[in-house]
Amino acid sequence: MIANKIKVKSKRVTIELPDEYIGKEIEYLILPLTSKKESVSKVAGSLKKYADVNKIKDEEKAWELYVKDKFQ
Repeated sequence: MIANKIKVKSKRVTIELPDEYIGKEIEYLILPLTSKKESVSKVAGSLKKYADVNKIKDEEKAWELYVKDKFQ
């Protein structure tokens, strides 16, 4: 896998691939990077409808409870 971030300066981008990719089918994705703050604000509260108000008090120790349940 190849992952890279670049600052786009024109409409054209050239990608150099390793030799082992030659002859293989590949997929590439081009996504604009957003700041963490923007990303969080887009999804903040979107899962609220699935919240179980009876379990909110257990959130701080959820990982500990999960591990105990899974491995005991």
